[in-house]
This record gives sequence, structure tokens and C-alpha cells, in this order.
Amino acid sequence: MKNPCNKIVTPETAYEVWQSHDGQYTTFVLKKYKNPEAEEKDPFARWYVCTKSAQTPHGEYGDTYAAEVKRTSHRIENPLAQKDVPTTEQVDIGFGEDGPRYSHENGHFVDNY
Repeated sequence: MKNPCNKIVTPETAYEVWQSHDGQYTTFVLKKYKNPEAEEKDPFARWYVCTKSAQTPHGEYGDTYAAEVKRTSHRIENPLAQKDVPTTEQVDIGFGEDGPRYSHENGHFVDNY
């Protein structure tokens, strides 16, 4: 089975969002290393996440155990998701006026050249 969550995305387009039971922090799942079937069987399955709290408003990025997130949190709707916004935009990544242009599509940067 293919892993549908194997590309890193932004918190705004996170695959899942989990909030701690006490509401103190929010975890945005940006990548899953295993497909759902394999993850279910592995108690040490990891996710790449961004976790935000009052102490870390810009978030801390890193790997965490999926089981730990599931044990200490519950799933919520993504509070950063933009509703009714086009999913493709042109962004300039800072190589100057004549630099390469990339599309940002559903949280992924795509080289247009």
C-alpha cells in the first residue's frame, strides 16, 4: 500500500491536526513515514510534526512517535486551513527578479521549469 502522506507539507495544509486534551498545544502532522497499514502495526511509527503552544507560537519542528500524539491528544479541524482560497499561487523564493519561479500547490512547491 502506498503512503499518501509521505511528502512534507506546511502547517496550513497538514495531513492531520491534533490538540492536547488540556488545549495547551497543537500538533500539525506534516509527514508520515509509513503507510497507514504499516503504521498501525508499529508502536514506534514516527511523524514529522510542527507543535505550537503559548511558549512556542511559531512552532517546534521534529519527529515524534505517532502513538504518543494519539495517546495525549484528540484530532481537530485545522485552525490554519484557508477556506475558499485557490490552491495554486506563484511564489518567488528569493533568487532575484530573474530567478526560478515555483508553484505552491496544496502545500507542495513544484518547479515550473
